[in-house]
Amino acid sequence: MIILCCVCVIQLFSYLSGSSYKKTCVMWNTMEKVNNNSSPRPEKIFDAHIHFWDLKKRREYVPQNPSFDWPNNSTPGIFKNYLPQDYSHVPFHDAIFVQALNQCPQEIEWAQELCKSSAPFIKGIVGGLDFTKPDNMLEYISMYRKGKCPLIGLRHILDADKDPQGFFEREGVLKSLELIDRSNLDMTVDLVLRPHNLYIASNLASKYPSIRFMIDHIAKPQMSSDGKSKISLAL
Repeated sequence: MIILCCVCVIQLFSYLSGSSYKKTCVMWNTMEKVNNNSSPRPEKIFDAHIHFWDLKKRREYVPQNPSFDWPNNSTPGIFKNYLPQDYSHVPFHDAIFVQALNQCPQEIEWAQELCKSSAPFIKGIVGGLDFTKPDNMLEYISMYRKGKCPLIGLRHILDADKDPQGFFEREGVLKSLELIDRSNLDMTVDLVLRPHNLYIASNLASKYPSIRFMIDHIAKPQMSSDGKSKISLAL
């Protein structure tokens, strides 16, 4: 099964039709009103994709991999810590923490600690485990699915991989997906793709029918006429 989250669907139709996201997305308008103190704080917004990171703490994690290099000086607007207290003014009730680091169980453990302390609104985690090591996959999943802030999905950022095109063709990765599929685990596998490799989602969904594959960020199309054409054809 392939899923686009509802906000991404709204963004996609706005993007392809040329409409502004502000006019199309009700949640955006709601957030504007709240930030202008013109209406009470909504109580039912569930943010299904939220990131937190502590840049100093992540430098302590080992082993490191290319995903640890982002954000950086090329993205100055977000090259700083983002922690729960930074979101105290944002109108959401609950949220799902989504990984920013590949193959990093320490990030999952950190998110679960946040849930126990400063971020009780985190209701689940989409984490980064090492798909290339199937022997430990189910053990890690079982361990992190316990507690009030369980692991509910997995994600691997292809842009940060040395071989993004071939990642989902590796023997270990396919074995991990096969184990997850056969175990009928109620969880997602998030796919951070680009329009040119959206076919990967279709191939995986056909091969592993019990897994819900989530396409994040509507496959990151380029904000241009050519980009619109490419994402339309790919979908």
